[in-house]
Amino acid sequence: MLGFLWSIGTTLKKSVPRRFVLQTATHSVGIQAAMGDFVCLGGTFDRLHKGHEVLLREACGKARQGGRIVVGVTGDVMLKNKYLVELIEPAGVRMNFVAQFLRKIRPDLRVYVTEISDPYGPSITDPAIDTIVVSEETRAGGDKCNELRIKKGYPPMQVVVAGLIGADGNIDPANKIDEKLSSSKLRLNCLGKFLDGGKLMCRKFIPEVQSPYTVGVTGGIASGKSSICDFLQQRFADSLQVIDCDKIGHFVYVKGKPCYDELIAHFGPTIVGSDGEIDRKKLGSIVFGNGNKGNLEALNGIVWPHIAEEVQQILQASTAAVCIVEAQVLLEAGWDELVDETWLVTVSRDQALQRLMKRNGFSQEEAQKRFDSQPSPRQRMPKCHVLISTEGSIDNLQLHASHAWDRLLSRRNTTLTDIVEGNNLAARWISVTSALGVTAANSSKWWRFLRDHYCATLRRYHTLHHLEEMFAHFDEHRVALEQPDAVALAIFFHDVIYTASAEHAVNEIESARAFRNFCTECLPQHATDNASMGMASTETSEAPAPTESLEDVVAGWIERTARHWDGDAKGDLAYFLDFDLAVLGSAEDRYQEYAQSVQLEYYHYPEAEFCRGRAKFLQEIADREHLYFTDVFRQCREELARSNISREAVALLSRVAPLASY
Repeated sequence: MLGFLWSIGTTLKKSVPRRFVLQTATHSVGIQAAMGDFVCLGGTFDRLHKGHEVLLREACGKARQGGRIVVGVTGDVMLKNKYLVELIEPAGVRMNFVAQFLRKIRPDLRVYVTEISDPYGPSITDPAIDTIVVSEETRAGGDKCNELRIKKGYPPMQVVVAGLIGADGNIDPANKIDEKLSSSKLRLNCLGKFLDGGKLMCRKFIPEVQSPYTVGVTGGIASGKSSICDFLQQRFADSLQVIDCDKIGHFVYVKGKPCYDELIAHFGPTIVGSDGEIDRKKLGSIVFGNGNKGNLEALNGIVWPHIAEEVQQILQASTAAVCIVEAQVLLEAGWDELVDETWLVTVSRDQALQRLMKRNGFSQEEAQKRFDSQPSPRQRMPKCHVLISTEGSIDNLQLHASHAWDRLLSRRNTTLTDIVEGNNLAARWISVTSALGVTAANSSKWWRFLRDHYCATLRRYHTLHHLEEMFAHFDEHRVALEQPDAVALAIFFHDVIYTASAEHAVNEIESARAFRNFCTECLPQHATDNASMGMASTETSEAPAPTESLEDVVAGWIERTARHWDGDAKGDLAYFLDFDLAVLGSAEDRYQEYAQSVQLEYYHYPEAEFCRGRAKFLQEIADREHLYFTDVFRQCREELARSNISREAVALLSRVAPLASY
């Protein structure tokens, strides 16, 4: 939680855990806090935890029946100095969690959650606010807010101070951050672990693949990548080989290498030095000297494939148990496709600048320019599995690296059997693809593709859990399916590409394209031999259509999910579409969970805009004659689905008018 007013604090210290229980006191000792008509509080509210919930409950407890509460949530612009800022949830996600929690515990209140870009938020801009809830350490912030309000001619707010209760039952006046829950600690606990807490299933778990388990290590300039790799190489020399892509980059320039000739052909003979080798300074002056971005793209287009080829040859020849591929441009070059998992090494901007000035002799201005020209850790995060911070001392760096290594060995030693037995979806995927003749290596590779996409950080509904729910219906109605393997493939791929901000049908088209890529790589006989499967299109008819391949049928079903109700659907397609929207007719608590998850995926939209758009969409659904295509779903889910949709639409529209104030 942020800074001197909107924060509970971020300092990390070793501590003995304490019970987090809030007790409140008015700013003036001995005076009972009055109930407020309009209560405010603020914070970062990252990874909403019990400490946040207690604070929010206390604020709700100070609001009169039918009153108002406004929460200022720290905007992304104010988080630059936060510890492990890369792991902080986007502001929209944090705002949604706060709003959902408040509406759950106090549905009578008018709730406003707004993003703030200064330490005070609405407390100094809305004269109607009469109460502010702060922590003991931000009491001075409450005073400052009142000071600014008085200068504006606003009435001062009642300041309600929330403190911790210690083991002796008394308020702890120090209110030390190290003795209570902390979002920073929760982020710290993520270091060295898989970011979504799951397991990775990749091609190296397949017995016939003998190459080493491979880790990509990437990060920004001066992030500490080499320090991590050097430490691991020294400590585990017997089992680890480090492949430095920077050194390989120098190697592929050498005369006699194919890259050498290609560079001269593109950039001209002037890049050759007196010794016959490529003069990197001359080449650099061409690439970077005239501001022509195309020259850099051309250079990378020539060099990167040759580096990848060299890395592959080293991996194939390696006898090490584990190989690390170290590269700053690992993700940009697409070399993450060569590794089993990717580690992102990060450090704060300030410390990176200090390292650059000390190590490279850069001025502060030059260091800032170099640092700011690269992708941010947040931009790299979606493609990475493990985060390591090199902030602080060398001991801290080595501790994080050792923990990450230990967990890596545990994953490396996991067998295919272990993963399949512990994961019903993985087992189902192996079963379906094996029946279609997909090799074990390809099956594992594509499971990793599916898993990584469905486990993307900002997904809340379109996740593996959604697939599990669909497969529960699939199992229940399997006997009615003509091509169960085709339906299973459609389920696996139908939401694999998903971005809430994408234009209509883009996600579905891209998901279908991903499935076609899978067919091209793994099912060439099914993708090209149309008659071999004897597949029938079930989009508009049950009549046989043997000219349609498995690839075309499944891709068509996936694309149809963008327009569920465009025309009729029969047979397997009808069941597939009903499985996808079965959640609409689920029990009220499950439907509410679904609706909240959908809003979290649309965190980047203002709440009022989302409420109006979602309500309009729900009304369009409700106006249809039928929500489901199969008789069995109409009989058991249609009525409940209409009730759920109507209730959500009413709730959404009731929130729009009050939100106009903020």
